[in-house]
Amino acid sequence: MQIISSSAYSLGVRVGLIGCVKTKRATPGPAMDLYLSALFNGRRKAVEASCDSWFILSAKHGLLQPTEIIEPYDLALTSLSRTQQELWSQNVVQSLVASLGDLNGFIFEIHAGSEYRNFGVIDGLQRLGATVINPTVGLTFGEQLRFYRSSVVMLDMPTHLSPSRLGGSLHADVDRFYRSLAELSDAVGGARALSRCTGRMEWPVRGVYFIFEPDEMRADGVTQRVVRVGTHALGASSSTLWGRISQHRGVPGGSTPGGGNHRGSVFRRHVGSAILASGDWPSSIAATWGVGNNATQETKKMEYPLEVAVSQRIGEMSVICLPINDPPSRASLRGIVERGAIGLLSRATRESLDTPSLTWLGRSSDRESIRSSGLWNVNHTDDDYDNTFFDHLDELVNQTVQRH
Repeated sequence: MQIISSSAYSLGVRVGLIGCVKTKRATPGPAMDLYLSALFNGRRKAVEASCDSWFILSAKHGLLQPTEIIEPYDLALTSLSRTQQELWSQNVVQSLVASLGDLNGFIFEIHAGSEYRNFGVIDGLQRLGATVINPTVGLTFGEQLRFYRSSVVMLDMPTHLSPSRLGGSLHADVDRFYRSLAELSDAVGGARALSRCTGRMEWPVRGVYFIFEPDEMRADGVTQRVVRVGTHALGASSSTLWGRISQHRGVPGGSTPGGGNHRGSVFRRHVGSAILASGDWPSSIAATWGVGNNATQETKKMEYPLEVAVSQRIGEMSVICLPINDPPSRASLRGIVERGAIGLLSRATRESLDTPSLTWLGRSSDRESIRSSGLWNVNHTDDDYDNTFFDHLDELVNQTVQRH
C-alpha cells in the first residue's frame, strides 16, 4: 500500500472511507473502478467532493487505495464471524495509521454499512483522537440513493445519532420501518400467500419473517400492517427459515390434510386459542389445546378440526422474508432485527398509531401481550426498541436489493 506522509496533513483534514459492494467488473482494474452500483458511485462522488483523500473498505483486502489494481472477488463481510469482523476492523485501523501516521485531529467520513463501521473501526479511530461522521447512518437504501443524488451533503451529522433521533418521532420511525419493508417487498417480488407456499420455492436458509393479514391495515388505510415478526434457530439448531414457516402454515396433504401441529408452532397455538375463544367449540378441545409438547393420536384426532381452522386462517396471511444467514446465536442479527421490530410495532399500537381492526382475531386472545401489542407475538412486546436496529435492518435490506 502506498504510504502517505502525515506531514502532508494538518488537524481537521477530512478522509473518506467508502464501503465496497457486491457487483464488480469481470476483469482486474483500479479499485475505484472495480465496483459497479449506483450506491458505490454515489459514495465515491460524495467523498471526492467533500474529502481531502479517500480509501475503499474492502471485505477481502481491508483498506484500499482507490488506484490499487485488484482482481474481482466474491466475499461479503456479513459472511464472516464476529471475531473475523473484529479482526478485519483492527487491520483497517492499523492500515490507516500506516498510511496517515498519527490520526489525532483527523476527520473520517464513513459511507458504508454497519458491518464496516460497528465492529471496531469507529471505536478504534476515536480512541486515536479522530472524529468520525456517518452522513447516511440510519437511511434506507432508497434514501441513501436520494441523498447522493442531492446537491446538499450533510457533512456534520454525529456518529451516534440517526435521523430519527434528530428531532424524530415514533411515527417517523414506524413510517421508516414500513418504507424498508416496501423496498424489501419490491426486491423479492412481493409478499407470498402462506397457503401457496411450498418448499420448492426459493427461501433464504436463515432470516426474519414478517407476516401480514389481508384486512389488517395501517392508519393510512392503504398499507397492510405487520401482525407477526419471527425468526428461528437462535439457539443451537439446524432448523431452516422455510422449516419454521411450514410449521406455522400447516400440512396441506398427507393423512391429515389441511391440519398441522400447534405443539410445534407457538403461532398456531395462539391463533387456535383465539379461535376457541371467539367461537362455539367443544370443551374437550379447549381442555387439551396447547397442553404438553406431545399428545396421543386420539387427542390429535379430536383437535384436528381446530388445526384445520388454524391452517385456513394462517393460509389467508402473507409473508415477506429478510435473508440474514448468520450463525445460531442469541446475539445474532436475526435476533436484533426481530426484537427491534416487535418493540417498535408494539409501541406503535399502544400509542394508537397503527391499531388492530375491531374484528382482528387477536383481540380474542387469552394473552394480554397479543391483545395490547396488535401482534401475534408474546416475547419482546414489552421491550422498548432501540432505533439503532434500523442500521442493521436498512443494511440487510440494501444487501437483498443489490442481490436482486
